[in-house]
Amino acid sequence: MPKLRDAQQQVAHKLAGSRQRSNASLRYAKSQVSEAVHLVLWLHDHQLALADLRQDLLDQWVATGSMNRQRIRPFLQWLARVGVAGPVHAGWEYGASTRRAMGDEQRLGLLRQLLHNPQLDLRDRFAGSVVLLYGQPLTQIAALATSAININADGQTTLRLARGEIPLPEPLAEIAVALRNQRLQREQESGWLFAGRHAGSHITADGLARRLKAHGITHSTQARQAALLALAARLPAPILAERLGIDRSRAAGWVRLAGAPYAEYVSVRAGNEMEQTLA
Repeated sequence: MPKLRDAQQQVAHKLAGSRQRSNASLRYAKSQVSEAVHLVLWLHDHQLALADLRQDLLDQWVATGSMNRQRIRPFLQWLARVGVAGPVHAGWEYGASTRRAMGDEQRLGLLRQLLHNPQLDLRDRFAGSVVLLYGQPLTQIAALATSAININADGQTTLRLARGEIPLPEPLAEIAVALRNQRLQREQESGWLFAGRHAGSHITADGLARRLKAHGITHSTQARQAALLALAARLPAPILAERLGIDRSRAAGWVRLAGAPYAEYVSVRAGNEMEQTLA
């Protein structure tokens, strides 16, 4: 596993350069490498390679182990940086993290501002809305290509988040198409929705976070959690998992937290709440 050895060497190099090395930091660094090894072996047992790693597979691996598996983050960032795997996110344990979820009133207020203020940058309007509506991590939004936005035969604008196409409601659909067309005109070919500083690269998650902070999304994790809770209160776990590309066990955890039944389909009420577009 040459790539895994490279990652291990990077961890060792960082530790060697530290002036204050404690036993605790050494153990933590070793556990990061161990979890990377465990993930590679788990994929191998399922006859998969690192290039096959998707969000739902990572969620499944994290959900079926201890909280130490969340220490895989540096390895995931390295995989994305060297182009071995796409951007994936290892989320925190539901019980601890959701206590800090953004209030629904605040979430919908920010969403209204992004959707209805034409003076804002299209990139910020689209990215912020996807966080607040669909609970997507910034790592995935930052890496969206222009090809992720499509118009189907029925004239419906869709966004490809996982394995399927999610129909976008208005005015988000109009924003998405305008952003895609803007990027295509500038790039003259299919590329990234959020271009990075260097040619051929997309914006980093940190860079996107800085942009959204200016619009009130100061903690994207809290916004994501609020969106997932709102969706989980209205959708059954299987549909939530399929549409968002997360593991069913993780989706079931959000549904339980939201107080919705797991096995029953929760019908979405007609109204102004945008979450109904996932159904």
